Amino acid sequence: MSKPWLKKHETKVIEVEGAKVTVKKISYKDSRSAIKEAIKLNPKTKETEADAILLSTLRTIAMIEDWELTDENGDKLPINLHTFDNLLDDEFASLLVGAVQEAFPQGVTEEEKKQ
Repeated sequence: MSKPWLKKHETKVIEVEGAKVTVKKISYKDSRSAIKEAIKLNPKTKETEADAILLSTLRTIAMIEDWELTDENGDKLPINLHTFDNLLDDEFASLLVGAVQEAFPQGVTEEEKKQ
């Protein structure tokens, strides 16, 4: 019997613009870390502000186990925020974030609810 409350160690290989990317379901710990880094206290207003794009990017980075992305010399690009911010094409980075997030949607799927 499936127990939807237990963590599943799932991985998938997706393809984005011809590049294979191995992704995993994000852990609760990694999700919390991304949220912590994306939320800052505004010193003037004393209110918290969330950077939704940074949060999505950090969650994506946590979900990527491996990828085929290389630089012009054929060296594999590191999977980190610097790569997303400074090395990847903006449109490709957006496509990648969307594809990774779609691989493991948040919440319990309808199929899991039926089990």
